[in-house]
Amino acid sequence: SGTSNDNAVGLNNIIGGLVQGNLANGTASGMIIFGGTTGVNFTNNTAWGALGNGNYYGAYIYQASSNNKFYNNSLHSHHYRGVMVDDGTNNTFVGNYISSGQTANWDTDAGVFLSYSSYNNFTDNVINDTGSCSIASSYSHNNTFTNNVLEDGYCGIYINYGKLRQTDFAN
Repeated sequence: SGTSNDNAVGLNNIIGGLVQGNLANGTASGMIIFGGTTGVNFTNNTAWGALGNGNYYGAYIYQASSNNKFYNNSLHSHHYRGVMVDDGTNNTFVGNYISSGQTANWDTDAGVFLSYSSYNNFTDNVINDTGSCSIASSYSHNNTFTNNVLEDGYCGIYINYGKLRQTDFAN
């Protein structure tokens, strides 16, 4: 618990584990998961990114990180994306509150942004975005969104270079 002058929680090439009940405030990203990190459960955490100036994330999952689970977290960014999944597969997000900041750009930022990512599952989340789309997907496929609440976005869902039939949206 506390504030970091960089990324508050950083996991690089970790296999398995539990990150639970933390308050992670970063001047960069709240949580950064990379380098093939797999099988980590994130439960009941609050993560704030971009407390300083810059384009950072509440949670940033990239570099082939997969099979991570996010349950009942609050993931926020003051300036950019609440959750960014870039080259991530089979990550699961259930019951989270995800938001991005008021200075987000409508076409590049989002509450949730997927890039070159597949087979991720978002269920029963509240995705709140005040300056952009709630969900944006670019070069991504076979992701599933079920029973999410999309609030206050410039647009609900934005798909760039993907196929709608390859991404499922329910309710």
